[in-house]
Amino acid sequence: MKQHRPPQPKKPAASSVRKVRTVKLNSAQWLRLRALVLADEPLCRSCNARGRVVPARDVDHIDNDGDNNSRGNLQPLCRSCHSHKTATTDRGRIKHGFDVTGRPLDPDHPWNKDHQQPAGPERRGEPHTHRREIREAGEWQA
Repeated sequence: MKQHRPPQPKKPAASSVRKVRTVKLNSAQWLRLRALVLADEPLCRSCNARGRVVPARDVDHIDNDGDNNSRGNLQPLCRSCHSHKTATTDRGRIKHGFDVTGRPLDPDHPWNKDHQQPAGPERRGEPHTHRREIREAGEWQA
């Protein structure tokens, strides 16, 4: 007769295991550190770099290490930028956005490439002539 073993509990995947922080986000120590960062730099650092003036509401760990609470590793961000950074770094879902002029922030975006293709007939190797040039040459047939 077969012996049945009790079911073994499944181990969570390594990517789903969250590291325990040394300073909990609701602790008095973190709240004091957060207040210090926001008092020192009240505007969102990411928005400010793009020419926008937006008050910061969150404090972010630059290197994504929740144990590294040194002042140099903490930056003030607005909710939108903090959510965007978290989604980009932790989940890899969002790539880039646009600056205030509408230019893409993604360095690999086609608009940010050094080479630009000409538009119109030059792309096909045909000479580009304007109607005015033809009219001035007397070859215009209306």
